[in-house]
Formats: sequence, C-alpha cells, structure tokens
Amino acid sequence: MDQAFSNPEKQGGVTRRTLMGAMVAAPAMAALPGNAFAAGAADPAVKVVSLVARKADLSTDGFRQHWLGVHGPMARTVPGMNAFILSEAVQDSANAAPQAPYAERFDGIAQSWHPARDVMRAAFATQQGRDWLAHGDLFIDRKASRGFFVKEQVVTAPARAEGGIKRTALLVRRQDVTHAQFVEQWTGRHADLARTVPGLVGCIFNRIETALGGPASPWSEIDGIAEYWWDAGALNHGERTSSPAWAAWSAHGDQFIDRARSRTIVSLEHVMI
Repeated sequence: MDQAFSNPEKQGGVTRRTLMGAMVAAPAMAALPGNAFAAGAADPAVKVVSLVARKADLSTDGFRQHWLGVHGPMARTVPGMNAFILSEAVQDSANAAPQAPYAERFDGIAQSWHPARDVMRAAFATQQGRDWLAHGDLFIDRKASRGFFVKEQVVTAPARAEGGIKRTALLVRRQDVTHAQFVEQWTGRHADLARTVPGLVGCIFNRIETALGGPASPWSEIDGIAEYWWDAGALNHGERTSSPAWAAWSAHGDQFIDRARSRTIVSLEHVMI
C-alpha cells in the first residue's frame, strides 16, 4: 500500500512542504463554532477524541499525506461536522508504551464536534459520511486506534492557532483510586490549581463518557484526556516552565494520577474545520 507514497516529499504533484505551507496560511479559527472553546461555555457540542494509528504497511509520511492532505479537508463535506482538528504527533512521544494500559504506537489525535449524537450518526449514514469513513479505512489501523465521546471542561481557554504546539496527557488513575475519585479530584481541585499556574495559557480536561470500539469499559485504559498549551515557545516543544504553583499542581496530581502508566504526546494542531 505504501508504494504510492514511496516519495515522501511528493505525491500527486503536491509536495508535503507545499501542503503544510498552505495549511499554515489558512485562517486558524475559521468556521469554528463561536462558543466551542469559550471558558464556561455550556455543553457547546458533542465532542469525540480519537487516538489514530496508521496501518503497519504505511510510512509516517504516507499516513500524513492521507490524513492531513485528503482526510482532513474531506471532513468539510460531511454534514453536521461543527469542527475538526487534527493533532500531528511529533518527536517520539507517541511510540509504543509497554507500561501504559493503552500501549499501542499511534500517529495523531483527531477531535470532532457535532451538534448531537443522533445528528452525528445521521451524518455518517449519508453518502458523504460513508465515503469519508471508507477513506479512513485505507490508512487507519482501526484495531490499534481508540475513540471516545468526551465531556469537555475548559479550564483555561486556549488561543488555538494553526501549527500550535499542544501537549496531550492520556491520564491513568493510581490503582488505589477509583475512577469516580479520579474524576472528582481532577475536575475539581486539580482544575482550580491549574488556573494558578503561570505560563499555562490553555488547559482543557476531557472526561471520558463512552468508548467507540476497544475495551468495553471506556476508562479501562485511560481515565481522562488533558490538553495543555504553554507559552514557553517552540524551541522546547511547548514544555512547561517550573514555578511554585506548578509544583503544587503537580504534587496534587500525584495523589490520584499514575505517572508511570500515563502518557504525554507532543503534537502540532491543524484546524480543518
């Protein structure tokens, strides 16, 4: 399958450099729902977070050409898709993680927003929706990938920008903590402390409600998905900066987060819708 993409810089006359340049030039927030990322917004939409792994016979460049160059723009044809953001995993942060409950290697994170679940199901039943899903089957390893319906808690509203560096944490609770206790601590006191951390310019907690495929229990592998944006700049890949407030926030997280079994992914965001 990957033979069609044997030249990583060119496919169909379009270079990856040209493709990425065009996406960076696009207005980052165009077509996003007006209140989708506003702090305190009341249930702006149904949100789906997908951890996406490429098929084993496809290179990273081949996957990106499919995912960013075709699949992302193709989502604009699917009715009822309020917003669609692809986060391209960089560095080695998405490699297989044997110690983590979700141990698979994966290549990116997709986020989509829909007016309601029934609207989403109806959209995927249309010809445009079926075509879009069928295209994903060409390059996505569905078995290794994971999808979740989540409830979004905007702790600090990020200033999202095309190509912005984001850190996504796949959080796993400590074994002496129940999932309910994890959620209570994470969405309560931990969120309050996050607002005091200097340099944390964006913070979103995604509470998992339902899994799409994978294990029957939606939180048997991951208890929550957190997104962080720091103002530390691109040279250190959006890493945090230390401060007493950060130390207090981190220490609180140690009370309910199993750091060894959790994972952090560094990614570049691409706004498709």
